[in-house]
Amino acid sequence: MKIMLGALDLLKSPATLSSLEIKRCRTIVSLSRAYMNTLEVYDKYTSLEQRIVDMEARLLEIYRHNLQFEKDPAEKARLEQEINQLEESLRQSSKYYKPFRKKPSLVTPF
Repeated sequence: MKIMLGALDLLKSPATLSSLEIKRCRTIVSLSRAYMNTLEVYDKYTSLEQRIVDMEARLLEIYRHNLQFEKDPAEKARLEQEINQLEESLRQSSKYYKPFRKKPSLVTPF
């Protein structure tokens, strides 16, 4: 962002710029805009992924609770299988996401 602001300042300055310098500055500004749009989309995706991890963790708690009171062996086996799948999913996502922890936003509101 600092580079983009520097390029904008250079374009606004009264100094005479060569056509190559103008092209470079315009390229920097347009690439920075595209990067910011991509960053906003990425930030939304990470928020969605965090919500999924939170929901899986809540579901895991519910399944574990239900398993304690379940009498039917077939239903117990199904719950145990679901619990194993959810634990594996949370284990894989734990590198990037922790249940019930909000990730800081990558895009600061203006």
